[in-house]
Amino acid sequence: LVSGRVLATVTSGDDLLFDQLEIGAGGAMFLAGELSGRATLEAGTPNARMLQGSQIGSSIVAKYTAAGSLVWATSMPSNVGRATVIHPLADGSVLVGGYFNDWLTLDQGLATQSTIQATGDGYNIYLVKLDANGRTVWARTAASGAIDGVFGIAARPDGSFVATGYFADAYDHTLTFPDGQSGPVSVTAPADKWETGWVGSFDAQGRLGWVRMLGGSSRVDKVRSVAFATNGDLLVAGAFAGDMTYQTSTGAQTIQQTGNTSYGTAGTYLARLSPSTGDVVTMHANGADSTVTSMVRDGSGLHLAAQTDRASAFDPTSTAPVNGAVPVASYLVRFDESFAVTRLQAVGTGFDRANLANLGNGSYLFSGYASAYRRFANGPNGEIDTTPVTSGSGLPPGFLACASPTRIVWSTSAGRSSAAALADDGTIVAVSTFEQTVTINAGTASAQTFTHSGFGRTSLLLRFTP
Repeated sequence: LVSGRVLATVTSGDDLLFDQLEIGAGGAMFLAGELSGRATLEAGTPNARMLQGSQIGSSIVAKYTAAGSLVWATSMPSNVGRATVIHPLADGSVLVGGYFNDWLTLDQGLATQSTIQATGDGYNIYLVKLDANGRTVWARTAASGAIDGVFGIAARPDGSFVATGYFADAYDHTLTFPDGQSGPVSVTAPADKWETGWVGSFDAQGRLGWVRMLGGSSRVDKVRSVAFATNGDLLVAGAFAGDMTYQTSTGAQTIQQTGNTSYGTAGTYLARLSPSTGDVVTMHANGADSTVTSMVRDGSGLHLAAQTDRASAFDPTSTAPVNGAVPVASYLVRFDESFAVTRLQAVGTGFDRANLANLGNGSYLFSGYASAYRRFANGPNGEIDTTPVTSGSGLPPGFLACASPTRIVWSTSAGRSSAAALADDGTIVAVSTFEQTVTINAGTASAQTFTHSGFGRTSLLLRFTP
């Protein structure tokens, strides 16, 4: 551990939960998540900034310099809300996606403050662009009649972008975007669907060009991540259960999940989509009994952090073992752009969530949390099996782990670690959440204990050597 600091002070009953972290132009760090109540960032300094959200959850976004100084921060109060994805752009602006209920207030406390009303019941989707100073450039919403969300954003150099997520409506099964390029645009799932994944293409002003559904008949159907292929096609990763329907140039196609198809289990899929129409060009859906939690793309292909009870869910010829005392293991899986498996590495067990960041030279950083314990495969001294320090009342313990092409190089406890990234200076930056007291790198020479005098939860910004 190189350094760490508490990002904000909160009072009893209030919470600041940063769980999104991305590196932007000039090494700037963008953080996003949820604020319940009130939080003061940079408290006790001339740069202090107090933010107010609703008591049951509002979106929050902040920008820090590469050195960790606050540039700006903004909350987006709503009845219930959360920022679930951020995507920095080259000009210092940032795209933000999330959900809200009833209303969404933008530019709180500024002369440009405005409020958007929800167009549907339940959780509505929002997509917002903030400029380099954190002020709203434009805001778009979408809604069905129940719970909707955004998981992935990938932008082109001209500012246009693709977003992914899900919608759930047991009644009319329709997700509507009011601000289409030629008027409102809707996508409708078959009548027997409950939760359905979606992929949409937007121009630089956030207006929808097209939207497509990818969904099955269970409540686990989501399009988790999106990236651009070498030729500009869209590459998406997600999960489905039972069956999934998707659009091709010759009409709708439906595939069935294999393996265990009981309620609540899922299959992982990768798909290549046309950037102009959203039609599926190639579908790879061999991931039975599995779910994808994160995806990154680099010059060597697509990498997934995924969980399954058997490696053969991704590669039928694999005999890679499942390590640990529980049946579900996390794997690092690499595919080329034709979706052939080129790397399958067991990472560990006991992970409730695992995010992935590329460290270069074939190494990857896992960050996340586990509800009870974690076990890493092929550690530097054999298999690592530890019970990490707790991250505070009600929060599962978190971890960071570095996976080389052959083994886990190192791991450490990190509060409830939510996200991490490789900074421009070669260090690893991470955000973590805790309540009152947490020790990072417990039991090592670089161990540091952080405390917070309030009774709410707050976030840490941590920096590690790679």
